[in-house]
Amino acid sequence: MHALTPVISLPSIDSVIDFSPLTVTPDTSLFDVVTLMNQQQTNCVLVTDEMRLLGCFTNQDVIRLVCCDFDFKTVQISQVMVTSVITIEYSQAKNIAYLLLFFRQNNLSLLPIVEQQNRLVGLITSKTISQSLQIVCYSLNQLTDTTEQLRQSQQIADSKQTWIETNKVPLHDSEGNVFSILGTFEDISDRLETQAALQKSEERFRFLAESIPQQVWIARSDGSVEYINQRIQNYLGCNQEGILDWKWQNWVHPEDLSKFFDAWQKSIFTGESLELEFRWRRVSDQTYRWHLSRAVPQRDQNGKILNWFATNTDIHDLKLAESELRQTQKRLQAILDNSPAIISVLDTQNRYLLINSEYEKVFQLTQEQVQDRSIYEIFPRDIADNFAVNNHNVFINGTAIEVEEIIPQDNGLHTYLSIKFTLKDDSDIPYAICSISTDITERKRTEQSLRLRDRAIAASSNGIVISDARLPNLPMIYANPAFEQITGYYPEDVIGRNCSFLQGIDTNQPEIQEIRNAIKQAKNCTVILRNYRRDGTLFWNELNISPVLDADGKCTHYVGIQNDITERKQAEMALLMSQQRLQHLLSATPAVIYTCKSDGDYEITFMSDNVTAMLDYEAWEFLEHSSFWSDRIHLEDKPYVFTEMANLLNQGECIREYRFLHKDGTYRWVYDQAKLVRDNTGSSVEIVGSWVDITKSKQLEQELRTALQKEKELNELKSRFISITSHEFRTPLTIILSSSELLEYYHHKWTEEKRLSHIRRIQTSVKHMTDMLNDVLVIGKAEAGRLDFKPISLDLVEYCRDLIQELQQDGDTEDETENAIAFHCEYESMHCRVDKNLLGHILRNLLTNAIKYSVNDGIIKFTLTEQKNQVVFEIKDQGIGIPEEDLPLLFDSFHRAANVGNIPGTGLGLSIVKKCIDLHQGKIFVDSKVGVGTTFTIILPLDNY
Repeated sequence: MHALTPVISLPSIDSVIDFSPLTVTPDTSLFDVVTLMNQQQTNCVLVTDEMRLLGCFTNQDVIRLVCCDFDFKTVQISQVMVTSVITIEYSQAKNIAYLLLFFRQNNLSLLPIVEQQNRLVGLITSKTISQSLQIVCYSLNQLTDTTEQLRQSQQIADSKQTWIETNKVPLHDSEGNVFSILGTFEDISDRLETQAALQKSEERFRFLAESIPQQVWIARSDGSVEYINQRIQNYLGCNQEGILDWKWQNWVHPEDLSKFFDAWQKSIFTGESLELEFRWRRVSDQTYRWHLSRAVPQRDQNGKILNWFATNTDIHDLKLAESELRQTQKRLQAILDNSPAIISVLDTQNRYLLINSEYEKVFQLTQEQVQDRSIYEIFPRDIADNFAVNNHNVFINGTAIEVEEIIPQDNGLHTYLSIKFTLKDDSDIPYAICSISTDITERKRTEQSLRLRDRAIAASSNGIVISDARLPNLPMIYANPAFEQITGYYPEDVIGRNCSFLQGIDTNQPEIQEIRNAIKQAKNCTVILRNYRRDGTLFWNELNISPVLDADGKCTHYVGIQNDITERKQAEMALLMSQQRLQHLLSATPAVIYTCKSDGDYEITFMSDNVTAMLDYEAWEFLEHSSFWSDRIHLEDKPYVFTEMANLLNQGECIREYRFLHKDGTYRWVYDQAKLVRDNTGSSVEIVGSWVDITKSKQLEQELRTALQKEKELNELKSRFISITSHEFRTPLTIILSSSELLEYYHHKWTEEKRLSHIRRIQTSVKHMTDMLNDVLVIGKAEAGRLDFKPISLDLVEYCRDLIQELQQDGDTEDETENAIAFHCEYESMHCRVDKNLLGHILRNLLTNAIKYSVNDGIIKFTLTEQKNQVVFEIKDQGIGIPEEDLPLLFDSFHRAANVGNIPGTGLGLSIVKKCIDLHQGKIFVDSKVGVGTTFTIILPLDNY
């Protein structure tokens, strides 16, 4: 059949292409892309790089990303765009009919037009096609004649029947006259076959949907429901129109609606299958029942979701059963967890199925940690082997057993009493073994302790008896073998009797009443009694009784422990007598008796009371502190004392004399005689010793030594005096003798001057001898303490000048006249209260020594000053000096320096100087260097008037 001509032309290809679609670069942010789409009111955007198409992005992609919680500001479009985009080259786009067919076959909403190398030309969308066809539609709407549509079949060459669909539309001119017919022809054979197949498929689907026990529903790709089976309609009590789209939400339980809706939306946007439990209302009884909803997507060849096929399965009864099961399990678990025993369930392969909380607490393992694990993974192999053997016996015999099992724990091995039995299924076949274990470690220890205690009681050397306090007269119900050995009574002789028979007729002992009082008050009591054996002999019994109380605190029994202390009592009596004898001896002797340890700091263990009379310490003070004795030994004597104590351990005894601190702060000399006491094996036990105060003896010895030393010194002084005086007197006597003889024989021949010269020599020698005798008298008075001290007010300046003039006039030898004395004082006068005679001895001796020991032409500096209310004399020479080794002995009588040579002198001058200065309460200082000279500084108190 041919169409009438002319026909209306279809729009051109270019009219349906948008040559300026919205495009962005790959690095554009998702936020900016959505903003552009919103501003230009477009449903899609193309991603290009230098006009080369990379991908696209639509409104549906925006919704998908919103559900996935993307950060639109940080994500770039290249990360979320669709890259698998169907395109068509511009040269292949034949006509609009071809494009419509292409859209339909590929189920497209947009189609990018490209050139070679995928360069973008434009974009075709359903919107651009609709706009282009509006012109044709407008023309068709102007037709007033009825459109004719015919379907007819015809035979083709291969004898196959084909169906053709024709459409004829009259076309009118501007005046309304028909001027042509628009006709189309289409082969619809395949479409009819497809429709027939689809109809059969839908019929089968509906049959299945209505036949299966589940509720069946179908949703569009956007999630809206488009089909429900009859079972849903019956359940909800309404037709399809009341449920389709999104109306089904009215029947979902309010508590489940949000969860269901969120899960359904997530599946829609992610394309993942839905599986969810929810409740919705049944119309027949207005109750909510639990259902399991499963929905899977149907996709086209490009993976795009076309529909959702879903079923709802009623699981309400299952949920109730599960809830009941959980409650039962909770009750069972509560019973297990509150049991003090360790409970576990293992399968036939010794793998854990269940443990209670006590098991978790003891072994510090959780149910999850042991689930499906073997006992060999939890315990050492030897322990697990023992468990496995016991479990195997239970499975084989089929009966419960009771065994003791050793189980290691953090604090050691524990013993458990385990009851094991099988768990069977409905067919009476064992599928597991249950073990209930109780820790009997303490019980085992108690049993062992009781056995050891029984053996200890039986083996004890003390007599042990037990009396029943619940019966009158407290009869004995047990006696150990030691009781028989001590008393001589057999157990069968005493069982049922009161212990008082051991006292015989000696019942007036005060301790018996003490025992009775303790029994009345149910208290412990220890006494010493006189008891009698079976043969009538006396023995001393140290008896201790202790009550045994029940859980209510009531006394049920008494335990008596007997100890035969007869030998001890005899030893105590002997010791008491010895102590009394010793005390008598100690009080009768003046010596202090002590004992001390033989090691360490020799701690005192005993001290007799008479130490108080000797050192004023109480005896207990020596015992209170271990170092009391050693701390009070004089520091100089301590090394010697402890050395002797160490030797005592080898020698066995020693005698020491040392100083010990008296309580008044003084030291007393102690004569200490000590002896080491050893036991039978030769080991040292203690040290026994005695002290005697020998302070007076020591003082007498010291006085005797001092007297002897003084006598010796006097003898030496006498010898030195005789030696010096004999030498010193010989020279002036010789001068006197020779001068007098010369005067006697030659005076008439000499001139007056020569005679006077010899007379002056005689006078000088006599004066020298007189001075020596005066020095001896002064030193003698000083040594005897009879040197007079008569201070008077004296002008020291005037006195010193007169003394210097006197010394210069007395000099008669060349050596003496060649040394000048240079006196210096800044004061015209200086008054001081001194002894003029003693001051003369001081200054005259020092000045004459300076003259005597100075070299020729030497100047002697004599200075007088006042400092801090003191008079200071300084005499400085340029003489031979004093050796350093002689300085300490400089002021000793008759001592002379080693370098004086033949210079005359007695060695008394400086000794007299020192004693005279001491009487003035002054001081003297010496500074000397051999070959340089000597400086003497004298400081005396100044008393001005």
